[in-house]
Amino acid sequence: MADAKFIQVLLPLKLDWEPYYALPQGVEVQVGDTVQVPLAGHTYTGIVTAVDVTPEQGLDVKQIRRSEPANDEKPEPANDEKPKPANDEKPKPANDEVPIAFWRQLADYYLCTPGEVYKASQIKDKIKVQEQSSFDGLTGESIKAIKDAFARKKTVLLVGSNRDEIYRTLAAETLAKNKSVLHLVPTHKKSKITEVARSGEARYIVGTRSALFLPWKDLGLVIVEEEQDTSYKQDSPAPRFNAREAAIMLANLHGANVILGSETPSLESLYNAETGLFTKVQLKQSSHKEITLINTAAETRKNGMSGAFSIKLLEAMKSTLEAGKKVLLLCRSKQALPECEEELKKNFPEAPEKAIVTACPLTLKTQDPSAFGMVAILQADSLLGKEDFRSDERALQTLHHLASKAPLVIQTREPGHPVFNALQEGGNGLVFLEERRLCNLPPFTRLVNLVIRDHSQKRIEYLSKLLEDQIRRSSRRMTEVGPANDGIIGPYTPSYEQEGEYIRIIRVTLARDKSLKSRKAAIYQTVKDFEKQYKYTGHIVIDVDPV
Repeated sequence: MADAKFIQVLLPLKLDWEPYYALPQGVEVQVGDTVQVPLAGHTYTGIVTAVDVTPEQGLDVKQIRRSEPANDEKPEPANDEKPKPANDEKPKPANDEVPIAFWRQLADYYLCTPGEVYKASQIKDKIKVQEQSSFDGLTGESIKAIKDAFARKKTVLLVGSNRDEIYRTLAAETLAKNKSVLHLVPTHKKSKITEVARSGEARYIVGTRSALFLPWKDLGLVIVEEEQDTSYKQDSPAPRFNAREAAIMLANLHGANVILGSETPSLESLYNAETGLFTKVQLKQSSHKEITLINTAAETRKNGMSGAFSIKLLEAMKSTLEAGKKVLLLCRSKQALPECEEELKKNFPEAPEKAIVTACPLTLKTQDPSAFGMVAILQADSLLGKEDFRSDERALQTLHHLASKAPLVIQTREPGHPVFNALQEGGNGLVFLEERRLCNLPPFTRLVNLVIRDHSQKRIEYLSKLLEDQIRRSSRRMTEVGPANDGIIGPYTPSYEQEGEYIRIIRVTLARDKSLKSRKAAIYQTVKDFEKQYKYTGHIVIDVDPV
């Protein structure tokens, strides 16, 4: 292979390196071409990432021939070390340098390999092509403010209700310039089908987070609807990305505009708007319906409770039902639902079927609160979790959403809690910023969780303590040569059991400064070295920016 030309290929595997392959004489490929290559007795579909390269000394370089793209991402057993011949003259181009750059950026930020991101990009969602929608226009100060922000290359945080008309107007203008639009929506709002409207070569695509990995060309506008929704964060497998942040990365690579829309934005986005990183455009907020707080501690003292229900709540429910309207009752957990339903049968034996609908926080998203005459929360204090620092922010978002759709009755032992005060005053999550700053929590810092899983509790406790010590030593070494802002490892928490496995989480807090990237890279390398040293591969997951 002395005169051969060499290329590097990205494979859909967890590899920290990209294999070299020798091209046969007369075959030409470009960066972004799809090829089939052999590795370890299997044939994989890969993406060419570099051409005319020189392999490092001592590497095993395989011969590559022309090949067809595989129909599936799963490897096919190879009879020899040569890929199957293709009928066409050249590998089929499937991608260009933009998605490769996007994959690398995601891998770099979320501490995984580009191959894992490439594998995630092999989405199999069906695509439903529709006629182009009619995007008749809303004009005015909001559109002007958004366009002014776009001219300054700013991400727009669009806050308020009735956002759809603005989306349609800006999408129409983008399509008219023959540029495509990506409109991301939370998982619970969309099925696996991705809806597409076409205007010439440009596409308007509405999809969930996987739509980021479609082969985008001439992308002009990215919309992230309900940007605060936690379903934008992928838990497994790698890359464990947040589609909101990834959408901004993708848009920047394409030079596209970005809108993050919400009536109850995340605290991170509000902070970015406060500091000038984003531009906030405020629309009219939905006005709250009637909000009633019932102090269950006080009601208990004066015998005003009947089981989990206050007499006041039962009377309000009775009035709503007598008016021919339905009641949505939110209980603290799925396990508590049967108990609540038993009490409801006792208190409302003659209530029509489905006149009272029970839900828990996990199933609340499947309900439309505006279809009910009243929404009642039995144990609102359970929304104010002490262990999750984001619980107050999320509780306020949930309560804002409910109160804008229907009259809201809240049972609580803490009626003076800051969340309820902010709700009644119409405030947003910014009220929690000072607490976050004092506690070194996001958005003032960045978090990295090391999630360790093992079937042996003894082993997980022993090895997780060793890993924690190594992370501390690595961080101290960086502090000696860099800024004096040592990564903070959270207080030791013992492992807990879940579905037959023990889980232990090591949380590392990192300063949000120029050292962030190098400190994250040091964590990644420490974990890799630890896995190799103790033969512990497959037990540790790195989760960047956990939610």
